[in-house]
This record gives sequence, structure tokens and C-alpha cells, in this order.
Amino acid sequence: MMPYVLSMDFNGIDLLKGNENVARCPSCNQTTNKWSEKIDTRSKSKLDFSISRDGFHMVNQKFKNLYDKSGFFGCDFIPLTSGEYVIMPARIVDFDIQRMLMGGERKCEVCGQYTRFRSFERAYLSKEELPISDKEIARSRHESPLIDGCIFHFIIGDLVLKKFKENRIRRIIPCDLL
Repeated sequence: MMPYVLSMDFNGIDLLKGNENVARCPSCNQTTNKWSEKIDTRSKSKLDFSISRDGFHMVNQKFKNLYDKSGFFGCDFIPLTSGEYVIMPARIVDFDIQRMLMGGERKCEVCGQYTRFRSFERAYLSKEELPISDKEIARSRHESPLIDGCIFHFIIGDLVLKKFKENRIRRIIPCDLL
């Protein structure tokens, strides 16, 4: 069984818009705990699976129906009034970041988040991680910087990828996880 890391499209939506009290790092201005912040629940994306400009992963009803019908596990869904959801995998796995660094990365000295991180072509799980189940969706502990937030990476099993392809979940781009 081979797990995969997903790459997804940016949807341009800002779920934290209008929230003037978002906790941010005083040094790099990244959100410090976006999951506890009030979000705009009216936003709607035209994609099955996408990332907002502030680092939230959004899915539509098609995605949620497939998740429920296929017996996938590992995610919580926050419903939006637009009929879409913010998706949050519960299991957090560690990448072997040292093997993935390509130079030029920067971390904020105050909050410890990356403020610059080059995209990677291959992802490496830490040797201590347990295997990813074929029906599981997990996420990375490592977060990469985005416009107004950071994003984690989705890790999926073989069957999840197969069902995504069969059901034409748009904009799912797997990359090998070594």
C-alpha cells in the first residue's frame, strides 16, 4: 500500500474576512490558532477540494458524500452555510522535514512557523510513523506558508485515491510519499 500527498487548488476565498480579532504572530503576521477563530460560513468555492487564502481546506457536498459512502475515516467536517465544509483530518503525521528541505526555507523566530518553504516533489514520512490505512485521510504536522495563513498537507491511502479518480474529484494531484 502506497500513501499519497495531495496537492490542491487555491480558491481565493478568505474565511477569516471580517474577523478583526484574529490572533496573529507579532513578528510574521501568520495566524497563531486559526481553528479557534470565527470564520465566514457563507463562502463558496467552485472546486471539489481546495484551499482558502487563509489556509482552510474546503470541500463540497460531492466530496462529503463520497467520503461518507466509501467508508473513509479520519476527518471532521465543519459545515458552512454555503453547503460546503471545512475539512480537518484528526490524525497528524510527521514528515522527515530534513530530507525534504531544498534550501531557502525560513522560520519565524517568534512563533516557529515557516514563513518561506519551497514546494517539494517528494514527501518523506518520519520513520516512526505508523502506516496510512487504504481508507484513511490524515494530515501533516508540518505546515507550509500561504498568503494569510499556513496549510498542512493531506496524506491519503490507496483506496481513497482510487475513489477520488473514479468519481472525478477535481484538482486532486497525488505525489508519492516515500
